[in-house]
Amino acid sequence: MGLFPLLSCFSINDPGENRLLGTTTFNILEELCTHFSLAEIKSAVRNIKKPSVIGEDSFGVVYKGYLKKGATTVAIKWFRKGSLSGLSESQLKNEVLFLCQLHHPNIMPLIGFCIERDHPHLILVHEYMLNGALSDHLHPKSNHKVDPLPWKRRLQICIGVARGLHYLHTGGKCSVIHNFFKTCYILLDQIWEPKISGLLLSKRGSIDVANSSLVARNHDTFAYCDPEYLATGILTVKSNVFSFGVVLLEVVSAKQGKD
Repeated sequence: MGLFPLLSCFSINDPGENRLLGTTTFNILEELCTHFSLAEIKSAVRNIKKPSVIGEDSFGVVYKGYLKKGATTVAIKWFRKGSLSGLSESQLKNEVLFLCQLHHPNIMPLIGFCIERDHPHLILVHEYMLNGALSDHLHPKSNHKVDPLPWKRRLQICIGVARGLHYLHTGGKCSVIHNFFKTCYILLDQIWEPKISGLLLSKRGSIDVANSSLVARNHDTFAYCDPEYLATGILTVKSNVFSFGVVLLEVVSAKQGKD
């Protein structure tokens, strides 16, 4: 587990977190992943005026980029200004530190990040997922034809996602609750292994997985929300299980949930 049991329970809502991690977070981060400069990010994206966009959500845009003179293909998530609720630089670093500690075959690995005082955005660098998001294959756009996923492959993807969720809920000292769990955050690598992404603002629950809960600040897709969350505003690991059930229905039926 490494540092995961020790640090993964720090919440961005904890007023004491900066005192605990403030002077050491950056050094730990540099040991766990790469801190890229803004110049390196722009170079990786190459022509920043006409970048290759491979994804977009309410938080920002994902670009295709290249590191090591084109030898390594990466996905660069460029968060929009203000999309992270005005979190401070220290708080953002603590969130990135949390992401660096997640190690599982079905969790999206983090290669590096970019946080600069003169640049108001957060940028994350991930491995490039050759086969895109699961949603792209279930609901292809009219101008982007894809072959239907074979049933065996769909089953294997769902099993991998279930393993990733189980790791988030039980793999550390505190349970981790995904705040935006849906098919567009399930990415597929070159061998169709699923990777759960979108964990930057996930919630950290108590040590008691069965009772872990936190008040969620937002949820951008209510079609995936369990009724108890909608009624109480309390997000729990059971909420993720409900969302996973909706994902299973979506995989079987290829019908998209409506907000």
